[in-house]
This record gives sequence, structure tokens and C-alpha cells, in this order.
Amino acid sequence: SWLVARMFTHPIRRLTEAAAAIAAGDVNTRVAVTTSDEIGALAGAFNAMTDELVDLAGHEAERTSQLQISNRRLRENESRIRAILEHAADGIMQIDDQGRILGYNEAVHRTFGRSDATLIGTTITDFVLPVESSDDLELDADDPVAVLNVAVQHGHSGLQAWVIQEDGSRVPVLMTVSRIDDGPVHSYTALVRDISE
Repeated sequence: SWLVARMFTHPIRRLTEAAAAIAAGDVNTRVAVTTSDEIGALAGAFNAMTDELVDLAGHEAERTSQLQISNRRLRENESRIRAILEHAADGIMQIDDQGRILGYNEAVHRTFGRSDATLIGTTITDFVLPVESSDDLELDADDPVAVLNVAVQHGHSGLQAWVIQEDGSRVPVLMTVSRIDDGPVHSYTALVRDISE
């Protein structure tokens, strides 16, 4: 009876030891398949499962490496774009669908003559007054979305406007606006060029 018990418990103990080794991180552990009965089939299935885990771990490590490379490149591109935007001569603003200013570059500070506290979250019409022209008769100069949409319609020729600085002085600008649609949400990017010269 001792020999019969040993015949059953020894292979099960090997499986248990192998499972413990794999759980501890040693995925190269294999169980010797010495019989063709159910215990041998279980050992073979255990080894196949371990091989699959090793393959999955290898694929995951490769994917992780590729993601790290992609993320690094994305950060580098973002830094380059930020540097370009910050050193652009023209003011560049990101505006939401209600006409509120979400972000801008350094040139907007120069052109608008205003601080962060007076720009972020305010509407474009708080500082920009469109110049009346014959094709803008329907323009409501107090409605930021209307002003932005008229500027979008002007395309590359831009919408002439006045920027009212914090001290009350006016700077003539040419405002070119693009509408960015992202499904049901949209926003605007505005390029503001000082044309006082």
C-alpha cells in the first residue's frame, strides 16, 4: 500500500512543487511526464499551460517596450510642438464650443496685453471686437460663437478685428479660425495676427 500511495503522491507532489515555483516567478519550471495515465496527461497539460504563459509574457514584454517607445516619441513630439507654438510670432488660442479661451501661447499675452487670470475661461468677445464690414451685417459682436463662426467662414483671408488690451487701447488684428469637430463635440483654434504695422 505504501508503494501504491507513493506512485500517486510523488507525481502530484512534483506538480505542486512546479506550480509553487511558477507562482514564485520561475516560469521555466517543467514537470517530467513519466506516465501516460491521467497524472501524465495532467503534467503534459501543465507544461503546455506554462509554455503558453511564457509566450504571453514575451509578447506582453514586447508590447510594453513598443508602448514605451511610442510614449517617448509622443512626449518628444509634444515638446517640439509646444516649443514651436510658444515661439510663434502670431497668437494661437484654443477655444471651446462656447467661445471660452482654454489655452494660448505667449504671443497672445503680447497682443492682448493681459494676464492669465484675465484670459483663461473668458470668452473671445470679452477682448475681441470684429470690424464691421458689408458681408458681416448679421454678425452679433457680443455672441462669441457667432464671431468664431463668421471667422471660420472667412477662411484663410481672416476676420479683421480689434483686440482691446487691459489698458483700453486697441490693437488691429487679423483672426483666422478653424473649427475642429470631434464627434458631437467641437472646438476652435484661432490664429491672431497683429496687423498694426
